Amino acid sequence: MPQLILEFSSNVIEKNNVLSLFKNCHSLLATMLPTDLDSCKSRSIECATYCVGNGNINNAFAHLSLKVMPGRRPDTLKKTGDSMMDLLKSYFTESLKKLNLQITLEIIELEKNYFKITS
Repeated sequence: MPQLILEFSSNVIEKNNVLSLFKNCHSLLATMLPTDLDSCKSRSIECATYCVGNGNINNAFAHLSLKVMPGRRPDTLKKTGDSMMDLLKSYFTESLKKLNLQITLEIIELEKNYFKITS
């Protein structure tokens, strides 16, 4: 069930290969949470209008929201978050070198009243 939502500024260099990042994230989540690989869902949102700090054109951001069902131990979520941050840093290497890139990750535990339909 994990859902990933990647928001990033339009000046991020690596925006054309986000699918590979998502596949790596799914593999990591399947192992670390653990979860069923087929239940992972990801999407990206490129932000054309944004302001980071003072608005300098070299300022950039990448923010990943990870939504999971409740019940996992805090240390499991912490280790998963640390590994996800490592993955994000390795993916955004060029942007980290050439831009003032801020990478953030938020792990959100959904309420138990989450509903879904599968076929």
